[in-house]
Amino acid sequence: DTPAEIISKEAHQDFVRAVDAGEWPMPELWHWHVKGSRYGVATLIAYDEDTGMSLAAGTIDKGMEPIAEAIFSRNPKVSHGMPSEEIRRHEDDPTVMARYRTKEISTLPDEAAANKITFYELNKEQEGMNIPQKKLDELQEVGFDVDALAAKLEAGQAKAEDEERESKE
Repeated sequence: DTPAEIISKEAHQDFVRAVDAGEWPMPELWHWHVKGSRYGVATLIAYDEDTGMSLAAGTIDKGMEPIAEAIFSRNPKVSHGMPSEEIRRHEDDPTVMARYRTKEISTLPDEAAANKITFYELNKEQEGMNIPQKKLDELQEVGFDVDALAAKLEAGQAKAEDEERESKE
């Protein structure tokens, strides 16, 4: 985005808390932020404090599996769809989000993604991250490759550090 925006650690943690508490619904999975393109829904939202990365896992809607596989084959990125009225910014730095609520998570082509470190996985597991065990167990139960996902999160963190991207604790 121009200017670049940062979602603070506290904002990610607050979003996870709000979803876990049932104060905000799980985000839907859309393609390229297009209304009516839903093909799945999150069943788990987490934030990994070790890597500073957020994570969503969920299910593909029945009958939409071919679409999910076709999108996956294109190696898409992902993006949050946040209603503007649900975004709060830090008073001292308006480029930093202090609060947000994600309505939908969209897959989209690399060239359209504001954050190039995102990724979309299909039928994988995860383990070894600073994500609550209850959520790790859920990811494994639905078929995610925990080790592969942890490696991708760590690679994203390393890339962000190599590019000297700014982060807010």
